[in-house]
Amino acid sequence: MNVHIVNRVTDTGIVSEMAQWLADVNGWSISDEPDPSAAVNYYMPYLEYDALTAPDTKTAAWFTHFETGNAWKESRWHSAAFNVNLPLITAPGEMINLPFARVIVPGVDRDRFRPLNGVFGENGRTAALPVVGTAGVGQPRKGPHLITDLFYSGLRVEIKLAGSGWPFPHHNIKPRFMPDFYNALDAYLCTSLIEGIPMPVLEALACDTKVVIPDGVGICDMLPEMPGIRHYPAGNSRAMIETIRRVLVDKPKAGALREVTEDYTIEHWCKSHTAAMEASFATISV
Repeated sequence: MNVHIVNRVTDTGIVSEMAQWLADVNGWSISDEPDPSAAVNYYMPYLEYDALTAPDTKTAAWFTHFETGNAWKESRWHSAAFNVNLPLITAPGEMINLPFARVIVPGVDRDRFRPLNGVFGENGRTAALPVVGTAGVGQPRKGPHLITDLFYSGLRVEIKLAGSGWPFPHHNIKPRFMPDFYNALDAYLCTSLIEGIPMPVLEALACDTKVVIPDGVGICDMLPEMPGIRHYPAGNSRAMIETIRRVLVDKPKAGALREVTEDYTIEHWCKSHTAAMEASFATISV
């Protein structure tokens, strides 16, 4: 099927990377503008869709997450949801906003994100205190107030923050060094309130690093509760801190956490897209 990906993100962001996976594996074209000759124009994400410039083709869009409180994004969401033929979601919870959407499977680059034990010393860690880290942009939907609560909780851990916008010292780590970041942690903490995946959780798990994740956020509910993967109610800092205590004493079997990501690969990401497109546009032969 002749699918064209519309992706205007020009940096090294994860959405552009995931779009490139589809181009490489599925053979789909990709550019920053829709292609009127394509059978399907696929907008990644939904923010790329513009009803005024959309050509007369079948359309699909990845609805990453519905971000309340952002009037521009809410408007773009509703416009795309009303107009595109095929809404795609990664977070099943978005079905409440898009009841006719199809669920696609997010993937993580398991060749790049993998255990690197020994690089940082015994078991890959060197700090005197347990190291808990998080990554991303500390915007409101990422729950930066939970990081503040953790800092002042008295919990004896070292906190490492990667990215930008966090309320405490942080470092903007280049993508090629992110596997090192996850491998240097005793646990990865996700403080998000709204997400479509979130990708850092899958990246940490692919590195066989323990995670603390919020319920009701992205695909987190689909990840098992087990030693090394512990859940807490989203936004609840007291429960989050107690969950961190719990995960730090967990001793999962080596490789058990990475094994969870076997269901979240680049191959699954690409095949789930192909299946969704073929099921929705079965009459298209080009």
